[in-house]
Amino acid sequence: MTADLTAFRAVDFNWTRDLQSVWVDSPFEVSDVHKHVADEVMEDFILRTKSPTSNPIGRVILGSAGAGKTHLMGNLRQRVWGSNGWFVLLDIIGITDFWATAALGFVNSLHQTMPSGRTQYEAVLSRIAQKLPLDEAARQAIAQWERTPERDQLGAPGLFLALLRHADPSNTQRYQDVVRALLLLGSEDADRRNLAYCWLQGLDPDENERRQLGFLTPPPAYPELVRGMLWIMSLAGPTMIAVDQIDAIVSASNLMAGLNKGQLEK
Repeated sequence: MTADLTAFRAVDFNWTRDLQSVWVDSPFEVSDVHKHVADEVMEDFILRTKSPTSNPIGRVILGSAGAGKTHLMGNLRQRVWGSNGWFVLLDIIGITDFWATAALGFVNSLHQTMPSGRTQYEAVLSRIAQKLPLDEAARQAIAQWERTPERDQLGAPGLFLALLRHADPSNTQRYQDVVRALLLLGSEDADRRNLAYCWLQGLDPDENERRQLGFLTPPPAYPELVRGMLWIMSLAGPTMIAVDQIDAIVSASNLMAGLNKGQLEK
């Protein structure tokens, strides 16, 4: 009886997955769970992101609690990364400001570690550097920076921005501080990392330090931060954005629509 009770206690009855498990490959992967849905979404994703200017319409996937939606998102994240794409997860529970939540979701998603051991933002920047055409002057500048013993992350933004201006001068000018912040996330200096992390979330904790690091302006509005991060990611490949608990957005929109209607009636 004791052995039976011990075995019973060892069984894990927690059959649901928390949202952060999306970023971890499950050791108990069941490929047939919602396979047809995952196949359709991935086929649509690959087909509709072949053109860099495409902006495909998203899909709404409904399911009751425990139906396997989180498992499906983890499966899609794994397949998107395997297809040289990027994955962003937005958690809408307790939302008060959609765009602030979206900016945080982008920053947190870019910090996730990929199977290569790199964070997603490091992989994005590396892919861009590989895809951009480098002239001899650019190659020499990068080689010289790498040979400098006292080099730090402050030298990277200038070099990287110079390369990006050749590919997309307009957006590089517009989002240069977003690029600067992403590069400084990899700094060995904790204060610089923290400032870059805060800036990407719309916070400006230290104006003097921010100016010293080359940031031209305080953080822009949240939608502009999201557009900047998404633009940079688009230079390296397509991005899939998964929105969890989208019903919170619908409820908030309905509430605002009701309030606006009441104001108009008055």
